[in-house]
Amino acid sequence: MADVYNTSSVNSELFVNLLADARFAAAESSIARQITTVFPVANNQGKVVQVPLWAGATAVQKTEGTALEALGTNTTSATITMEEYAVYHSVSDMLRDSAAGDVMANLGTVSGNALGEKMDSTVFATFDSFTGGTLGAEGTELTEDLILKAAATLRANKLTGPFYAVVDPRAAYNLKARLGGFGQSTTSFSQASSNVGMNVQENFFIGSISGVQIFESSLVDSDTTELATCGVFAPSAIGVAVRGDVEMETQRDAKNSATDMVMRMTMGASAIQPTHGVKLLVERNID
Repeated sequence: MADVYNTSSVNSELFVNLLADARFAAAESSIARQITTVFPVANNQGKVVQVPLWAGATAVQKTEGTALEALGTNTTSATITMEEYAVYHSVSDMLRDSAAGDVMANLGTVSGNALGEKMDSTVFATFDSFTGGTLGAEGTELTEDLILKAAATLRANKLTGPFYAVVDPRAAYNLKARLGGFGQSTTSFSQASSNVGMNVQENFFIGSISGVQIFESSLVDSDTTELATCGVFAPSAIGVAVRGDVEMETQRDAKNSATDMVMRMTMGASAIQPTHGVKLLVERNID
């Protein structure tokens, strides 16, 4: 199959002058780096990162005149395997020299957004590995009660937060409707009048419930067309290994009067402490 080129005929929208001051926006902003534990990896350190995990300790009452027994330093480890992800464009000279905006810069933005989404989807796929508890099942709607139970489960596991939840936007609809009092009975008015309910009414942003900051992302994995695998977790639950930053490389393709552009990143994600996360299985249909 022949290469597909970005030509002036298929990218006519790039000629709009306003595009010179505009940037292509991502469908979803990358949030993975903000809510996980990130491990920067230097060059020439391999593709598999080993993360040491220290066991907890319990303090004991010391009896006067009695020597303490030393605790064993039992450590385990988790591994994160990194992969390379890339986006490739071939830009014709005709397009580059005819468009009003900086074609290479705009394509770079598009590519960067795509790589950011790839990082998020890779991180969110680890929710299925959480072992700190499972709440919900097929047909279960997302409610504030599930968030409260997940937070209580994590705190019972001696975790103090911060905690984060990432949910499918369609699953979040039911929670927003309840908090905002939309289509609910009069008993929901107290919820709507709360700070969280007001945020939902004015901004359609959920905010924080019981110390759990809630994010929505369409990149959350789904087991079926109706079931989304969401997660409530501490940052220590997920490790993200990143080698360097997003890199860009260009190369002249003289025979085709074009320039090749490749943007790439090297990263991986794993549930390094799966007991620090609770899996939420919720309906992703809007009823």
